[in-house]
Amino acid sequence: MDTRLENMDETYSQLSKLANWVHRNSLPPIPFADRVGYGRYHNPPAPHLEISFVISGQYNDLRIGDRTVQLSPNTVTLHNVHFGNYSSKAEGLHHCGWCVFLNIEGIDELSYMGKSPLFCPMPVIHPERLLLAFKTLAGRCRIPGHPHPGYLTGTNAYDPADEEHSTPVRQLRIKAALLELLAILLDNAQSLKNPEPQRLDMVRLGIDFITEHYARHDLTLENIAESVQLSDDYFGMLFRRHVGTTPMRYLKTVRIAQSKLLLRKMQLPIAEIASRVGFGDPLHFSRVFRQETGTSPRQFRQRVSAV
Repeated sequence: MDTRLENMDETYSQLSKLANWVHRNSLPPIPFADRVGYGRYHNPPAPHLEISFVISGQYNDLRIGDRTVQLSPNTVTLHNVHFGNYSSKAEGLHHCGWCVFLNIEGIDELSYMGKSPLFCPMPVIHPERLLLAFKTLAGRCRIPGHPHPGYLTGTNAYDPADEEHSTPVRQLRIKAALLELLAILLDNAQSLKNPEPQRLDMVRLGIDFITEHYARHDLTLENIAESVQLSDDYFGMLFRRHVGTTPMRYLKTVRIAQSKLLLRKMQLPIAEIASRVGFGDPLHFSRVFRQETGTSPRQFRQRVSAV
């Protein structure tokens, strides 16, 4: 089971409590809200909550207080900074993501979130929606003509005590953006908590897309997942759950089945058949065909022609 799904009830509960507080109250200070790409976590203890969206980069040793956790690409997490957050440099691709920090110092209703290390991760179903929400919040926090400081290196991204810039309209726009971000996260958590019938419909649509486009030489998992507006990570998980195999393995099965049909019915060169079923390299097609059927395309054609 995906470890990011193990405590989905807790993730939903914590996000819900945070969203309800933000909805009912004025905004707390936002120390930072922007894109990040520093390659590692190095946040000293502070009375902050962090919402972090990891787009690329694998963390195998992220320490939140006395907890050591893993953080994978296409993951969003709500965690506290009260005990410090530290990690080695991200493995694989250079770290890329977005984050927002909320200062909850003095907020009694949320003080429990700083009592012990808090870490609530989940895979992201609609990364493009979440990315837009982070960009919108970060953009509304920025003040034209003011350099945007790094985390804990200058003024807050948003400070309600800043009389010069904290106008009611600006506060309302930032609060609306933060609530939209939290609403997307709650919707994401709810979808992961309670599978709905339309998820199977997404898998069916993915199968339809494969059936229609299997002949494309450049067809990838990302293309298939994008066709149903899901992340490749989440779509792959759904597909395996409902079909029992991966999308790319299913694509291979469709291509080989279609090639068998062409070998039976048409006297086309093997290279032409390979191209028609999505293989740009006929030698690769022959290798895959033999792996799947135990015989070469040419031997298969001879055998079915003799029957």
